[in-house]
Amino acid sequence: MFCITEIKDIITSITAVAAIIIAIFGLSTWRRQLKGNRKYDLSFECLQKLKILIEAINGFRHSYIGNSEMVEAYSKKHTDSLDFMDSKQRELAFQYAMELRWDVIRNANREYQSSIQKLEIILNETKIDTHNERRILDLIIEILDAWQTNQFLTKKKTPIPEAQREKWLKDLEESEDILNSIPGDRINQEIDALYNSLNAKLRKHLK
Repeated sequence: MFCITEIKDIITSITAVAAIIIAIFGLSTWRRQLKGNRKYDLSFECLQKLKILIEAINGFRHSYIGNSEMVEAYSKKHTDSLDFMDSKQRELAFQYAMELRWDVIRNANREYQSSIQKLEIILNETKIDTHNERRILDLIIEILDAWQTNQFLTKKKTPIPEAQREKWLKDLEESEDILNSIPGDRINQEIDALYNSLNAKLRKHLK
């Protein structure tokens, strides 16, 4: 026969063991929930960073540069004020503004790549967005090449020989097609497809 004291000790022991089991189960649940929240946060961050990168690319491809943007860009390189009556200063200001737009793309792409890497670590996957990363980089390089080509072609000082004029016009037209954003054009369609692809891939973590 158990005495009352022994029974109390047994009950106390059982209660303590049960409390430990519940605590372990609760901790495991909490960890899973925390990891799930982290997946959600990083998935959302990846989509947000890609959206920012897309907006930066669209901003670079927007052909209009306003006076305030040119003044701001020029002031970062020169102490004197921009004289819009000076064609050389206007040309420099335009160039500087485009360079600032390009810096926005570089920074946005760096942030996007970083968020993808963090998500890969959390999901324990080697590569989550290989195709998107590669295609985004290809598009960025394509736009940069078009910009450099356009700058070279439009700044040629020597007359273009007649035999080369047709190729010059073709190259100029191709570079302008890439640089000037038009709703529904090839690059915009590709960018939308890339975003939708990543969105579909991460949707399971956003529920």
